[in-house]
Amino acid sequence: MDKALLPPVESGFIDTVTSGVVEITVGQGDGQKTFYIHKILFRTKAPVFDKMFSTGFKEGSTGSATLPHDSCEAFKAFAKWLYSSNSKKLKPTELIICPLFPHERTSEIWWNMTETIALADKYCLDQLSDEVMSLWIKYQA
Repeated sequence: MDKALLPPVESGFIDTVTSGVVEITVGQGDGQKTFYIHKILFRTKAPVFDKMFSTGFKEGSTGSATLPHDSCEAFKAFAKWLYSSNSKKLKPTELIICPLFPHERTSEIWWNMTETIALADKYCLDQLSDEVMSLWIKYQA
């Protein structure tokens, strides 16, 4: 089927699944985890990662990066947000962010939110940072 004939949602989906995948290893030691993410998702939501994998940096030529000082849980939240928020269908922020952090107010949830905000700030993911901080404020009420 010709891509030009596809509705925008399907076209965006096809672009995503046919784009290259990069390997990002997060954490260190026993807590280390490897994530595989479609490169095209970085284009609009994560400019630091887009530049990292599309220019002359080592990560761009190898298709892999190591982030030993970042939290696996925070990166997992980032990856889920990246895939969820890149859908062409408009979704309210709460439908994307709320499932990442259950409403129970445990110290683990607060810590995961804190680490996600720190990761978002470190990599200039302003939208993710704003959305998690908004949820934080909502949970305080």
